[in-house]
Amino acid sequence: MHSEMSIEDKLVEFRKNIRKNQKKIIDSIIENHTTNICIFCGESENLTKEHVIPQWVYDHCTKRTFVNTINNTSQTYHMATLPACPNCNNNILGTLERHLKHKFNEIDLLKSFFSNDDIDKIILWLEILEYKFHVLDLRRKLNKVNGSEYIPYI
Repeated sequence: MHSEMSIEDKLVEFRKNIRKNQKKIIDSIIENHTTNICIFCGESENLTKEHVIPQWVYDHCTKRTFVNTINNTSQTYHMATLPACPNCNNNILGTLERHLKHKFNEIDLLKSFFSNDDIDKIILWLEILEYKFHVLDLRRKLNKVNGSEYIPYI
């Protein structure tokens, strides 16, 4: 994907890439929950940490938490990360999240509405968040318990 592509084109390609690689990625995580591959494209080189919830959503506050439904424990947002390649994390998701952050900050919903294009981007972003939480939950479900050996999912 080239940087000259519009955000719309990047997102179309990103969505296609996720769909194309999703089975391979999930199968890899089931086989080895600690595998380090980009959860979006399956790349394994130069991985970064993708925050499940972007830091700007919780104002970069390292004390804000959510409750993990797997074991009902509290988890800080800034520590909930998944592996992602620089292109998926910084180029594609970064572009989308900067765009949405700007839109969220500038709109007064009492006076105006999001455009249909922005609504499409918000829906895609929410779908991506849901996917990231599913992957995070899958990895946690497969974690070994109380020092026992890891047993691959059957």
